[in-house]
Amino acid sequence: MDKITYTEAKKQYGTATLNGLTVALTEQAVADNYGTNPTRVCYYASAIDRKGRRYTVRWETTTDWDEAVEAGYLEAQDDLTGDDQARLDILRDKCLPDCGDEGNACDWDNPVTITLI
Repeated sequence: MDKITYTEAKKQYGTATLNGLTVALTEQAVADNYGTNPTRVCYYASAIDRKGRRYTVRWETTTDWDEAVEAGYLEAQDDLTGDDQARLDILRDKCLPDCGDEGNACDWDNPVTITLI
């Protein structure tokens, strides 16, 4: 990969800020679970600071997103137990985000961690 400058990265992918540290993302965030949270998927992106130091930025998914994914999973099942059907009914009554649009997955303005690598 060609080396990207802070300014180019900021323009192309935006920035993330946590505890006064602002970094420019060098890629679009991707969903994965690298063992940082065993109960849910997180989103990660590489980033750099103005001095060119490299970071990993992590966002956790929102509760609404997790529930939308859960509802999609339950809806895809052929035979639901009574408890699963009751849970699906509760989820259907909520106004949940479209889990086909990852723009809804996280609170992108509030990363959970920015780690120097």
